[in-house]
Amino acid sequence: MPEQRANENWVKVNLGSGFPGLPGWLNYDNSPVMLAAKFPRLLKLAVRLRVLPPKWLEVKWPPIIRHDCRKGIPLADNSVDCVFTSHFLEHIRRPEAARVLKESFRVLKPGGRIRVVVPDVRKLIAIYQSGRVEPEYASPADEAVPFGPADWLSSQFGSGEVNVLRKLRLGDWLIYLRRHRWMYDRESMSLLLSHAGFVGIEERNPFQSALPDINKLDVHPRVSLYLEAQKPPLSGR
Repeated sequence: MPEQRANENWVKVNLGSGFPGLPGWLNYDNSPVMLAAKFPRLLKLAVRLRVLPPKWLEVKWPPIIRHDCRKGIPLADNSVDCVFTSHFLEHIRRPEAARVLKESFRVLKPGGRIRVVVPDVRKLIAIYQSGRVEPEYASPADEAVPFGPADWLSSQFGSGEVNVLRKLRLGDWLIYLRRHRWMYDRESMSLLLSHAGFVGIEERNPFQSALPDINKLDVHPRVSLYLEAQKPPLSGR
């Protein structure tokens, strides 16, 4: 299916933007990173208390719109050229992810494209089978106790539910931030995209896309699944 190349007039939406949010995009996020972006003093306090790592102080935060995308996307029908979402959908329940994709379909213009990036179950299992679990993918809570490949795999699939009253404890807070509610592979995410109405669903390599700024947006290539799909163009085009 032919791809339309991006131009400076495109309306670009990033759902669950977090760190990879960029200027020139409508970056929607409702996670705790919003507090860091909006309240620098709170961020400094969190780093001083060792709730967050010092590298967060170096982040140049883009404009972020505080919004819970599970409740819809606050844009008009057929008003967006492309949608990007990375490592967001696995943090919400599957019915909520399906709703987010349907909303993405609604706001996209005919022929508009979506790029979905989530942890890939098959890649995670392959890493487990190889036994090569790298520290960068380990849970911070695991640093105090030795762990093996099976423990690492369990941490990727675990919900990480934490008692609300204990979230201010360092280990519990970080686990809460990274919890996964549902995991996907190519087939399962393709089913959700198709259910939302998308066509031309295909797997892509990291940093391979007609979407703009992809070299700055794509993250975690070792563990990620990259899918792109299109809202059907108007008939006759």
